[in-house]
Amino acid sequence: MAVNFQFAPYGKEFLPEPGTIVPDVGMKTVPGVIDHHQPEAEAECAASLVVKHPELVLSHLQKNEPEITIITHRLPDFDASSAIFLTLKLL
Repeated sequence: MAVNFQFAPYGKEFLPEPGTIVPDVGMKTVPGVIDHHQPEAEAECAASLVVKHPELVLSHLQKNEPEITIITHRLPDFDASSAIFLTLKLL
């Protein structure tokens, strides 16, 4: 599987896109966009949301996708990097 990375400004809002996973940015927690930076989010980091709710990844991406794009915030921190690592392990 080929993995492409893109980086977005902090606070940018994303909608789910096929073949794309957006950890730790996006302003929502839905399949394909896993962020905890909004008022209604669980009091969890993005990495723990991937672990507690693997369906946010698995219901959005196929295990045999030939290519995926991962979008996270610029200057990824430990949470963003961990969420990316755990997402790739799930796949």
